[in-house]
Amino acid sequence: MCALLRINIHDLFNTRENAYLYWGIIVFLGFISVKSLRKDFYPVLKSLFSKDFIPIYLLTIAYISLCSYLLSKLNFWDKGLLKDTIYWGVLAALPMMFRIIQSKNLSKYFSDFVKELFKVTILLEFVIGLYTFNFWVELLLVPFTVFLAVLIVFSAREEKNLKVTKLLNGLSLAFGILLGIIVISHIIKNFEKYWTIEYLKQFFLPISLSLLFVPFLYLLVCYARFQEVFVMLKMRLKSKSLLRYTKMKILLNFYNNIEGLKRWQMLSARLHPRNKLEVSNSILQMKQTQKREANPSIVALDSGWSPYVVKDLLVEKGAILGFYEFLSPGDWGVTSNFVQLDRNLWGANLTYGVYGNELAVTAIKLRLDVIDAKLVGATETTYCDYIGVVFKKLFNTELPVEIYTGVLLHETESFKFSNCQIVIDKSYFNNKMDGYRLKFSIIHDQHKEVKE
Repeated sequence: MCALLRINIHDLFNTRENAYLYWGIIVFLGFISVKSLRKDFYPVLKSLFSKDFIPIYLLTIAYISLCSYLLSKLNFWDKGLLKDTIYWGVLAALPMMFRIIQSKNLSKYFSDFVKELFKVTILLEFVIGLYTFNFWVELLLVPFTVFLAVLIVFSAREEKNLKVTKLLNGLSLAFGILLGIIVISHIIKNFEKYWTIEYLKQFFLPISLSLLFVPFLYLLVCYARFQEVFVMLKMRLKSKSLLRYTKMKILLNFYNNIEGLKRWQMLSARLHPRNKLEVSNSILQMKQTQKREANPSIVALDSGWSPYVVKDLLVEKGAILGFYEFLSPGDWGVTSNFVQLDRNLWGANLTYGVYGNELAVTAIKLRLDVIDAKLVGATETTYCDYIGVVFKKLFNTELPVEIYTGVLLHETESFKFSNCQIVIDKSYFNNKMDGYRLKFSIIHDQHKEVKE
């Protein structure tokens, strides 16, 4: 009986799959036999098979089964591809589901997803997978390739390991080329064996299933995002009727606009809508904001600047701003990520922010935070370069010498330039390293109030 079972298993899987199976069993036994690893492993396993995930797994199996049925009707799937379909479900579908839930930019995710399907590496991986070595060779290759991949990942984390990373990547490339030559020569010698409809079906199966899986992924991320918002609403809204109304409104307005839903969630946290009218108005405000972003209107110079132009003035310098958003009644704005201007941990960083009203930016601020004054180096000159870029793009002229000098000398001053007020301001941090904050602001005459 045992011998029969062993034969059936080896008939079911090729030598490479058997090697992965054996190593998988060894790793699993290692996890459950070592107490410290077992202690960490069980919670992960428990969370993966929690009652919240089980219905999603069942729906995934049902959807993949439906896709397989549709492909079979088109003569692109048969029972011989069942094993490949299961592999794709475990090794491709599940990782895709977890990645899309964590994705912050869905349009970029789907764009990259489609590009990945048509990369040459897909063809190479398929070709290499057509031919396998004997079991003992495959059993040795598995730990070698995994170990090499892990070394490359850890080595690439730090710049000081650049030479080592290049060497490891070269070794990986050489190994791949050698493997490719062996496999391709085998395929050429046995061309008639591989040039069949069955192998063509096997090649196109993961691509077909992945494309058919896109609608399911979108529905999944919709479910996850709406559930997240519903949990937040349940904690915030005490009235059950208002909670039901809000859920219905956001479902009707954001069912095909996940980005808008996420942004409305943040907007509602600032507005705190307390009745149906305020809920409706907040949703309308979010949709109008997105409409303006899609078709930005021209802003007259005597009113300020277009938010959708000035927020991107320093993109090439690394100052990335998100959406120009409502902050408080009458106040709109957005601040960039921190841009590190030197390599010192306790050095200096810059932030770029634009503020104003719903239709126009009326204040632009560049802030330099120096944690340790002893490490400032050429940071302030770099800071002036950033200011110069903004000034040139706004006024089509170079930064005046007196303003440049005022920034370098930390002079708290105010200059009148065109229809704006240029303000330089310095404040100190309460630390032992003489840290300070230098602020450069361009305040339009139409700006009513400066808010941090």
